[in-house]
Amino acid sequence: MSRLKCIQELYEAEAVAFSMTFPDKSTLKKIVIGFSATPTTSEDLTINLDSTGGSDYDTNLITIDPSAEGVTESMIMIFDDGEMDFIYNDGIDIAYPNTDVADISVSVYYEVAP
Repeated sequence: MSRLKCIQELYEAEAVAFSMTFPDKSTLKKIVIGFSATPTTSEDLTINLDSTGGSDYDTNLITIDPSAEGVTESMIMIFDDGEMDFIYNDGIDIAYPNTDVADISVSVYYEVAP
């Protein structure tokens, strides 16, 4: 039996610097980024793998400019089962400069293997 988990953080008018480590073998299900105002400044939101194997294995998973993509209130990234598996102590880092000083929420949903 798997266990669905969610970690959330709120950034109030500040840059996003989200970091988490998976406690066990896990599968990333989705990431939801919520904006209190439509992004208008062109800047990248990045999601990176922070590998337990060291910096040689760290990888950029997604780079997106929310203002160019027409994001208004929220951006949802859904990962198919089995495509984003993580092992113990792997992590993800999410960064966004937030020049527009919006309030931004980050929610990461993942499933822990039985």
